[in-house]
Amino acid sequence: MNCCLRYLNGASSTLAIFLFFITLPAYSSEQAHEHGVGSLSIAVEGNEVEIELVVPGADVVGFEHPPSSETERQAVIMGAKTLRDDSGIVILSSKAGCRVEDVEVSSGLMKNRKDDHKAEHKDDHKDDHNEVHSEFIAHYHFHCDHPEKLTGAKVGFFKVFPTARELEVKWITPAGQGAAELTGDSPSLKF
Repeated sequence: MNCCLRYLNGASSTLAIFLFFITLPAYSSEQAHEHGVGSLSIAVEGNEVEIELVVPGADVVGFEHPPSSETERQAVIMGAKTLRDDSGIVILSSKAGCRVEDVEVSSGLMKNRKDDHKAEHKDDHKDDHNEVHSEFIAHYHFHCDHPEKLTGAKVGFFKVFPTARELEVKWITPAGQGAAELTGDSPSLKF
């Protein structure tokens, strides 16, 4: 969410509402999640587009525990790198002339386990020691030269991560708001 906050200076209520929507998945990460199911939130305000993707770690790297081998650490690095390549994840209407200006990817799986181990000894709450937020959260900020021509998006996420089954999508645009469920067989949406 940090990437999105820097764009809030002077932003209208649409982005503020969107920020509320995108913080819900991050703060509800302690709730049970379903492998293969993630969420995608999109907000369009003027020339700016904010997108947040939240997906289970198992869909990105094949596991949800802290990486315990070099192979698993490399899988986490490659998963984050793949999510940073916005051109394969979400493709906005080509006529809108959109270009990515900022991408941030985070996951509890990306933390340095040695630092976590030191922190455990300072923590009085033993039950929380092994908790790892294994979902990946990717934030994309786009600038569009012709936002009036932004009519939808195609989601390439399913081709890049074939174990993913579904994305629950919410969007807010000047034309209104909506929600849909996307799958690999139906990866496009219209705003």
